[in-house]
Amino acid sequence: MSMKYLLILSSFFLITSCNNSEVKKEITGIRTMEECKRQPPFVRRMGYDPGRSALSTSERRTKGLVLKELNKDNTVARTFQSPGWAVAGGMGPIVLDDMGNVFVSPAPVINVLDNDPMKQNIIYLVEGASGTMKPYIDLPRAADPTAENPYGILAMTYDCESKILYVTAVSGSTREKINGRIYSIQVGTEPKVIDMLENIDAFGISIAYLNEEKRLFLGNARKSEVLSVGLTDKGKFSGAIKKEFSIDGLGPRGDDIVRKLHFEKNGILTVMGIEFNFNLIAPTEKQETVYGFGYDITKSSWVNLNPNPVSAAVR
Repeated sequence: MSMKYLLILSSFFLITSCNNSEVKKEITGIRTMEECKRQPPFVRRMGYDPGRSALSTSERRTKGLVLKELNKDNTVARTFQSPGWAVAGGMGPIVLDDMGNVFVSPAPVINVLDNDPMKQNIIYLVEGASGTMKPYIDLPRAADPTAENPYGILAMTYDCESKILYVTAVSGSTREKINGRIYSIQVGTEPKVIDMLENIDAFGISIAYLNEEKRLFLGNARKSEVLSVGLTDKGKFSGAIKKEFSIDGLGPRGDDIVRKLHFEKNGILTVMGIEFNFNLIAPTEKQETVYGFGYDITKSSWVNLNPNPVSAAVR
């Protein structure tokens, strides 16, 4: 499965929302994070309009990171790729920080010919000012990559309050053995891992306050469920991982794994689910289903706001 991403610079996310007349009452227990992510200065310096531009790792004919400028109908007007943006092969998650720096990580596409298995846990930094891409931090693995699992990093998110980058990786995991980790990384000129959860294979991640407790929400890469873990003010993990809700039996397949999570400003949790078995699947076979959940504070439980989710091709 090729994990590809598109980052719209004017809004930072391309998300499908779920509408529900009872949403406001149901999700009062959720408080979303303040947005701080800044547009990379190099976009305008290169002559591109940040309001109509997107950073993408989804281009079938171009490996690596690509900058695209879009027309009003979202068709591509022109593209740009610095020579250094393709050195890591196929790429996946894209995250911005409050300085306009871009964090991006490798992800194999269809095959592993362009992606060194031993380099799938490296995060790359595209400097916001210059647009230059370089290796940023190589995350320690619990085990070496295996032939049956070509993946390393699966998801990243940046916490604007603590200036911490959270990352999930499954390098070394097999069908029988869970070797994945979730990392808490202090960013800066000398990035370092300040905390780590072991023996957890996780996919999409997002941060929000649940009943005023800051938590990292994550998709379980082994089961059709959303989990969460507490976070301290300094960005470390707090307490045990707990199950929030399951999407088992929902959608056209009934066994989706949570690929992406995103909290809308009104508190709705948008969940994007896919089939995932740690193997590479042709693009023509990839389907993603969008679910929506709200939190009912009166019952301390999650509510499915989208009983008839839509499935579409993964971008």
